[in-house]
Amino acid sequence: MGILAVLLVLSVIFVGLVFLVIKRPEASAPASSARTALPPVDAVPLKMAMMDLDRGRAATERQIASLSRLGFRDAGLLSGAQAGALLSARDYARGCAMFLFGADWKKPALEALLRETAVFIASDRKLRDAARDWNDVLFKGGRETPAVPPESPARREVMRQMAKLLAEAQASGSLSIET
Repeated sequence: MGILAVLLVLSVIFVGLVFLVIKRPEASAPASSARTALPPVDAVPLKMAMMDLDRGRAATERQIASLSRLGFRDAGLLSGAQAGALLSARDYARGCAMFLFGADWKKPALEALLRETAVFIASDRKLRDAARDWNDVLFKGGRETPAVPPESPARREVMRQMAKLLAEAQASGSLSIET
């Protein structure tokens, strides 16, 4: 019973933070919703965190291009399995964001939050495996990503991390979402 109460309290707090962030108008927000470039992130630490996947072929050009668009520097150093795991982590993070933010998950201001969440997932073997398995099921079933992942301990952990990152970004003033 205690864990359920904690999860309920965290959910209520998170929903309140999301509401405040999404609904608060920003006086200085630009009128366009054009994407802003995220600061680059080094892919080498992720390569080290995913050494268990450092085998076989190199990342494909398509994987490298997708990771480069996310702002990962040196994505070509990743193996195909590592790049695939990171892209699965990205899709899992997007699916969790769909669950938490609804249609607002696509707002450009949330891109950094999604990328940081993908890094968190890819850096944790248990979460990474859950994301890869979920993505494989979607792919084999012909479903498109992103989609909301099923209720699981992995999804709860990822959403707790998203709530933490969102609260930190809100507190530092680094996150503003256009309304």
